Parts: sequence; structure tokens; C-alpha cells
Amino acid sequence: MLYAGLLSLLMPTGIWLLQSAATPRDQEARVAATGLLVLVTAALAYIATGFAIMFGGIGNLLHTPEFGGYTHVVALPVIDQNWGLFGLHGFFLSDAANVKVFALLISYLPLSISSAMLMSSALGTRARLSVHLVFAAVISGVLFPVTGYWLWGGGWLAALGTNLNLGHGAVDIGGLSSAALVAGSAGLAWLVLGPRRAYQENPQLPDTHFPFRAVSGIVLLLIGSVSYVAGNPLYPQSAVTAINVMALNSLVAVSMAIMLAVAYSVFASRRIDVLLASRAALAALILVGMGGFLLPPWTAVMAALIAVALSTIGYFYINEVLRLQDDAGAISAWIAPALFGALLSGLFASGSFTAGWNGVGTDGYLGITNLGVTGALPGSAVTGDPGQLTAQITSSLVLLAFSTVAALPVAWLLRVIGARRPVVSQPEMMPLGKSDAVTADIGVAVPVAAPRPAVVPAAAAEGETAEQHIIPSAATQSSILQPEAAPSVNQLPPVPEQKITPVARQNGASWFDKLRALRNRNTQPDAPVQPRYVAYPTRAGGRRILMRPISKAAGEPPAGTEGSKPAS
Repeated sequence: MLYAGLLSLLMPTGIWLLQSAATPRDQEARVAATGLLVLVTAALAYIATGFAIMFGGIGNLLHTPEFGGYTHVVALPVIDQNWGLFGLHGFFLSDAANVKVFALLISYLPLSISSAMLMSSALGTRARLSVHLVFAAVISGVLFPVTGYWLWGGGWLAALGTNLNLGHGAVDIGGLSSAALVAGSAGLAWLVLGPRRAYQENPQLPDTHFPFRAVSGIVLLLIGSVSYVAGNPLYPQSAVTAINVMALNSLVAVSMAIMLAVAYSVFASRRIDVLLASRAALAALILVGMGGFLLPPWTAVMAALIAVALSTIGYFYINEVLRLQDDAGAISAWIAPALFGALLSGLFASGSFTAGWNGVGTDGYLGITNLGVTGALPGSAVTGDPGQLTAQITSSLVLLAFSTVAALPVAWLLRVIGARRPVVSQPEMMPLGKSDAVTADIGVAVPVAAPRPAVVPAAAAEGETAEQHIIPSAATQSSILQPEAAPSVNQLPPVPEQKITPVARQNGASWFDKLRALRNRNTQPDAPVQPRYVAYPTRAGGRRILMRPISKAAGEPPAGTEGSKPAS
């Protein structure tokens, strides 16, 4: 089990690779350094405070000598009921003296780091390194451990079954859904406080700069998520033996999501978009992971369909309609799949492998022996349990609201103090051929005069040998090759604003482009008349052929007639 727990460390590695797949090559070194520092910051924050908050009261749940000291919690004062909020024992691993404590730490450390890495993906290259590190420490050291205590450490969400008779309480088998929900909610808090995306008439899919990294990231995420379930010391032995069902559901969901996303990208852009397919696979893994081995295999196909719809159409709606700068898909590929995963597990959980989960139904549940977590529509002779659906939806909405509200002050403070990287200037501020743009630390584009190109002497006249060609003098060469001094910024004339009109592609255009062109063909102006050319010899013997226009535009006389220059 310890080796499987170590393999779960592949999850944050896969997220890191998937994040860097969309990074431009000139930003590769910065994103690599940011990811490395976020990883170690999240790990240290979880070891220092996160583990104590998450499992400081696990001794009240397990009742084993190894966790005898882990019984200090903060809870609501409700008589004879467990409404625990967070733990208060084990800070800086002060009482970690046995193998089981370290096994528990290693099992949940990857989830905490994964949540911080996802948040770093949401921040992208628009935020400074300090913003990445602050959010990594807050998420891995506080936010995710608090929600983890509610779900796995004996907190009030897991006790909804015993306190309010809502099924077996909140259940998240794979763990990645809750990590993505916390990271996505914090990313949502950052995005709503930031500037909106500029309107694009013909939006395109994001570029994939490193496709092999995206593919490798999904493979590592798949292995790490399954290994987390196999090595979790809190799960009973019956749940560990169901690891094959977990692997099958995850593999089917990821495979179907990749195939459907590839079909969509071919339809939308006439090319296979590896980044889009990888993000759809991540959404499918988040969606099916909450139910895990509780779901029948056919639900994995449904999860893939929902994940692809969210990561494609949902991505377009968030970025182009709401105009949030959600390049990583925090809302469409993390939050929305986690919410649908709660709905899927609350509806179709089969009741297998989880008898006595969260202390509910140890001797039997709903009149059936060895019945575990059961959804409202289990699809068998087993009676449905609507309370489990209520518990799943409640827990997901609570995690979404708590993480968003808790991250809002942090995001607002970081934006107020100016800990934000300058945004790259828009194309309207950088007209081609007139000036370059230098982005200052305050985010203002300062025009700088472009250097004059070196003047190349004209070629020798026709019929002139190389020896007859006159070479300019040294003074003349100096005046030609020396560029004039660039004027100062204050001496430059104002650059008029230019409206850039996108041109629809003709060769290799997508189906969407063809539909737009068909719709707008009556409103587009007529194309100008192109000149026609004819080839004819200019010398006896035809040693040189020139291309001369017959007519330059409509209404002009053809070449060789009155009003035009005769051929030489």
C-alpha cells in the first residue's frame, strides 16, 4: 500500500506536464521554475499545517493506538452528534512516530499538491511568482486540508449520514474531484476580480506548443489517480480489491473523452488538437473519479460525453461569452465536472464494496446485508437512496462556496497590492511596420522607433559587367549604412488606432469558418479586380521574359494602347 501511495505522486507531475503543454516557448523556463517552486511550497505547507488540520482528529474515527494522540478538533457544540470543523494536532509532524501516520501523510499529500498545481495552472503567466506561491501555501496548507477533514478526517460532511440520515454522508472515492473543486473555486475568485478578455470576432482554439507533454500528463494522471485508491490506508480491504473496477471506469472515461474531443477539434479546426483532447480527458477523470468503483461501467461513457461538452462548448462560453480569462479551463474543465461527478455518484452508485462506509450500515443497509453507498437510481433490484444524492450535491456546493469565499480576500489583496505581472499589450497598440512595443513594469505600452533597415546597393544595370559596376565611396557607404539616430519618445507622432479585421481562411478552413463565410457572403464587399498578366519577350531572341499587366483595373486601357507606355 505504501508503494501505491508513492505512485499517487504522479498526479501533480501529470498536472504540471499538462499545464506546460500550452506554454509558449519563450515562457517555458519561467513556467518550469514556477511549477517547481509551487510543488515544494505546497508540500512544505501541507507537512507544516495541512496534515494537522486534515487529520488532527482522525483518532476519534479509527480508535487505534497509532492515532491515539490525534483527537484534538474544533467542532460545533451539538450534543451526541459529530459536527467537526478541523483538527488541531500534529503541526510540523510533532507526533508522527509510526508507519501508519506516515502512510496517511503520503497518501493525501499528492492530492494537496495537485490542488495547488491546478491553481497555478489557473493563474498561468499573467500572475507573478509571488502570487503562485501564496496561493500554493494557502490552498495546500489551509483550504484543501479543511475540506479534506470534512470528507475523510471525520468531519461534518462525512457525518451527514449519521447526523441527518442522508445516505452514507459525502463520498469522494478518487479524491481528485474535491482537489479540482477547491482549486477551481480559488481560480474563480481570482478570475472574477481580474480584467475581462478582449472580444474576438473569430475565436480559435488555444495553441498546443508541447503536445507530447499533454499526452504524458494524462497518462501519469491516470496512473496516479488509480494508485491513490489502491494505497489509501483509510479505505477498507473490500474497497482496495475494487481497484480493477476503478481502473476500468477511469480508462473507459478517458479513452472516450479523447476520441470525442478529437472528433470535435477536427470538425472545428480541421486538425487534431492534442491539448483540447487532454483537457477533456482530465475533465472525464475528475467526473468519474468521485464515484470511482461505485459506478457501473456504462456510466463512464456518459461521463465522457459530459466532460467533452463541458471542456469544449463550456470553454467557449466561459471565455468568449462571459469573457473570463480562463485559459486553463478552471471553470469548464474542473468545477463543472466535479459538480456533475457529484450528481453522477449520487444517482448511480451501486452499493458495492462500501458496506459500513462512514459508520453507516455496518450490519446492513436498507434491509440488505453488505450494502454500501447506494444512489437514487442504482439500476438494479436494490432500492434507491435519495438521501445519498442530497449528501453528494450538498457537499459539492459547500466546497464550492467555502473555497470561493475563502479565496476571495486573498485574491483581492494580491491584486490591490499590485502583485500581478503586466499583461501583454494588445495588437492595436503595436501597428506593424511603425513601432515596436516595450511593456513597462506598470503595464503601459511605450512605442519605440523601429531601426531603419540597412540600404542594399542596387544591382548592376542590365548588360553591365561586375567590373563596370561603380562601387560607392567610403563616405557614401558610411552615409548609407549608418542608421539615423532614433528620435525620442516625445518626438514621435501619435500612432493612429488601426482596426484589425480578421481574414477568413480559404484553404483548410474549418466547417465553422465556412458556415460564417456562407452567412456573411451577401454583406461582404465585392473583391477588387485583379490585374491580368501576359508574358512577352523584350529582346530579339527572347533571352529575357517579363510579366507586364494587360490592365491594372477596370476602365484602364490595356498595355500597348493609347494612354499606356509602349513596350521597349
